[in-house]
Amino acid sequence: MLEPPSHRVPDDFYRRGETCIRVFITTADYTGPAAGEAGSNDIFLVHGRELAEFLVMHRVGLVQDFGSGQLVFHEDEFDQRLHQSRGRYKRQF
Repeated sequence: MLEPPSHRVPDDFYRRGETCIRVFITTADYTGPAAGEAGSNDIFLVHGRELAEFLVMHRVGLVQDFGSGQLVFHEDEFDQRLHQSRGRYKRQF
């Protein structure tokens, strides 16, 4: 069972007149009708492949395997990068 959020974002968190881009991200793909509906409602869709390419481009969670020389996913590196980013982008209330 899903729990409701533990807190609400205060009204003063948002700036009035601030530009807002609606983005929906999935690790999979979107159907044609879903993509059409998103487009008609000005929602930017990010497909799983695009998300993966972005992470690879920025080397998030990837380390070079010494044997093959290829980049491989490393969960500890990913977690470390995620925690670093959270502190940098977290907005103070």
